[in-house]
Amino acid sequence: MVQKKTNNKETITDIDKLLRPVNTTQDLLTLVPGLFIAQHAGGGKAEQIFLRGFDSDHGTDFNISIDGLPVNMVSHAHGQGYADFHFVIPETVEKLNVYKGPYNAKFGDFSTSGTGEFFTKNAIANNEIKLEAGMFDTYRCMTMIKLPENQHILTKRNENAFVAGEYVFTNSYFLAKQKFNRYNLFGKYNAVLNDKNQLTFSASTFSAHWNASGQVPQRAVESGDISIYGSIDPSEGGQTNRSNVNATIATTLSNNMLIKNQLYYVNYYFNLYSNFTFFLNDSINGDEINQTDKRNILVIAAHCKTNI
Repeated sequence: MVQKKTNNKETITDIDKLLRPVNTTQDLLTLVPGLFIAQHAGGGKAEQIFLRGFDSDHGTDFNISIDGLPVNMVSHAHGQGYADFHFVIPETVEKLNVYKGPYNAKFGDFSTSGTGEFFTKNAIANNEIKLEAGMFDTYRCMTMIKLPENQHILTKRNENAFVAGEYVFTNSYFLAKQKFNRYNLFGKYNAVLNDKNQLTFSASTFSAHWNASGQVPQRAVESGDISIYGSIDPSEGGQTNRSNVNATIATTLSNNMLIKNQLYYVNYYFNLYSNFTFFLNDSINGDEINQTDKRNILVIAAHCKTNI
């Protein structure tokens, strides 16, 4: 079964990911009919999301979360709702729920075109290492290692833990080499504390930096001043990093209600150089701009729902 659909919700399961190639976590979104993504100004930026032909920008109108941790950034320097979740390693994702349309008020203002809820695995069956190589100096290394079993930490009941790491490099096919580097680390611990309580704890960190050829005017290509793989301003590009800590205690009550108490912390940094108008406003120095965002986020929240 490729997809399950109920009430305008698409559920992407582990088997779906095995049937199609996935390079980044955001590629999982393209498994949903009517949704596609596009990338510009280097591989380090959040992809542009289009759903049913609606341009959701970099997440302004598409709400994204991972294990209940919001990905969209409020009042971001590059755009409201900017949602870069390259900090998630694709192989760690177990399931993705996608809701199309603004039909679920619980997802908030960013869900004008839809919502993507990602969920990572609580455990892995086997250790895994993956090495990949491609054209244009493209390389990727990924590993997932499960921690020793029967080593009880907080309880004598069922416990699972694993760590994962990823490294990606590519120069891409542009004349100005992209020199894109991305590093990811992720760890997760899951434990059944007693008959009513379950603890989930995860931590991750990610860093990326890259050069970008940027957008180019059609007239410059047609005149032969540059090729379609060239650039007007080769100094575009940027760097970003994000670290997350996410802890949740899920409690099942006697009336079949589920309460989730969650605490998460995010440390985020973003620095991007872009040039959209080249020399239109400043014919001497050029029109390049710098956008910087640095923030710390700490949230304690509670969620309640019927556990059916």
